[in-house]
Amino acid sequence: MSTPSRHRSRRATARAAALAAVCALDIASGCVRRTTIELDALRAPNVPPSRIELTLRDDTRLELGHPRLLRRAIAGEVGDCEGASCERVRAEERVDLVHVRHLQAFETDPAAVVALALGFVAGALSITGAVVAAANGGRPAPPPDVVVSTPGSGERYTSFSCPQVYSFDGRGWSLDSGTYSGAHLAAAPRTDHDVLEHLVAVDGEYRLRMLNELSETDHTDALRLRVVDHDPGVRVAPALDGSLLTFTHPRPPVSARDLRGGDAHALVATRDERLWRSRIDARDPDRAEDLRDGLVLEFERPAGATHARLWMRGTTTPWAERMVEDTLARLGSAAEGFFARLESDPAAREGLVRGMIREGMLQVSVWDGAAWRPRGYFWESGPELLKEQAMQLPLEGVVGDRVRVRLDAPLAFWTIDAVALDFDAPAETQVRELLPRLARHASGADLRATLAAVDGQMHTAARGDRVELTFDAPPEVPGRARTVVLVSTGWYRPEVAPAAEPDPAAVARMLAEPGALSRRSLTLLQHTLLTAVLR
Repeated sequence: MSTPSRHRSRRATARAAALAAVCALDIASGCVRRTTIELDALRAPNVPPSRIELTLRDDTRLELGHPRLLRRAIAGEVGDCEGASCERVRAEERVDLVHVRHLQAFETDPAAVVALALGFVAGALSITGAVVAAANGGRPAPPPDVVVSTPGSGERYTSFSCPQVYSFDGRGWSLDSGTYSGAHLAAAPRTDHDVLEHLVAVDGEYRLRMLNELSETDHTDALRLRVVDHDPGVRVAPALDGSLLTFTHPRPPVSARDLRGGDAHALVATRDERLWRSRIDARDPDRAEDLRDGLVLEFERPAGATHARLWMRGTTTPWAERMVEDTLARLGSAAEGFFARLESDPAAREGLVRGMIREGMLQVSVWDGAAWRPRGYFWESGPELLKEQAMQLPLEGVVGDRVRVRLDAPLAFWTIDAVALDFDAPAETQVRELLPRLARHASGADLRATLAAVDGQMHTAARGDRVELTFDAPPEVPGRARTVVLVSTGWYRPEVAPAAEPDPAAVARMLAEPGALSRRSLTLLQHTLLTAVLR
């Protein structure tokens, strides 16, 4: 082979490796999107979807019948198969997601992939002492189980989230809620509110299924539904405090730019699952301004408007989940004492919550003409689903005919589908609360009394646990639309393997020092991507 040909081959190999690494790390790439098959259907219990076709990275092509999505693989009945991996796939009856190059349910975004790969390679070649990786935030639902390695440790961690709630729509089950995300302490359970987009009344009943599909132990105190009847065209979304806010004429932003000035308007002006994601090219962990990302949005303001309601549909990324897991793993043998102190010490718990809000939640600020004024935050939601959240947005001190809103969080921690602002008066609603008529554990135990109220009586669920729930659906009101909101209270404790070199002191510093977790996150993300390419 001639020298130019050999160089071209090396460049092609490096480019292919970069593409493979970035696409495999879907938490950081966004180079894959759903098309003909919803991956939620592969996760849904007892619903056999159609056969799918896959192409693996070694060019093996195969068909899977009755496929189902696991956290790290797609399993199913292997049909026609051609290629080097057929024998292994037939024996295992599953395909690891990291080996999948193409799936009938996905299509690649060539522009994103090329930009990511070129930025990755250029940064790796041109910068000494720092890694520059180019990548996007991850898909929200449901993510591949991406491996993250702590630098120098060789440890492999898998993601975790929170209890999963599926809704029955008359034909099958759809994942509709990853509830009370971010609640890891018995002394500080969370009450969460989720709009159930897929739930349909069938024969006068609402049916839900609560599962623990992950390596964690879930503790559910209470679970109920809020049925909201309202005028057609009105959108209902929950605020952090549980209040239900209405949006009669939600206004999309007239402009939207990321914190580096990039135009994001087309991505967040409408609810269409064309997601805004962080880009991490040319980021330096030692520069504070490189550690966070977000959006600056401008809305037209009606004359005299002094108050608004902000609506957002988005989710935390799988990368954010990996950083929580990385933090817990670094506690090592100190983890038990760490949690024990938090359970018994209110001041320590408050410090943890402040750190979680600062480092993980989506901060909301309003421009008053001189400075950004904090107005609150949206709570993390877990990476499996896009979640609707809302908040009241006072406009005191805001001048002019435009309202500028800033959303920001650590780099690559959030992905956003749409944002809107409503200045109209709240719409009239009728709200009814429903307790389950049936709450049956897979063992046959009746859990209605356990889940009826926030009283400390917990249903404790290990991995594989399942609870079937049935609610009596109120009759539909003629001429009215309906939104159903799940209200759940509980906490969960993930099972995390300790890091090879635990560093609990570093964890304490990260929780106390603003920006420390964001710096660790960017450094780890860059290391992970570069390691994947070099391999």
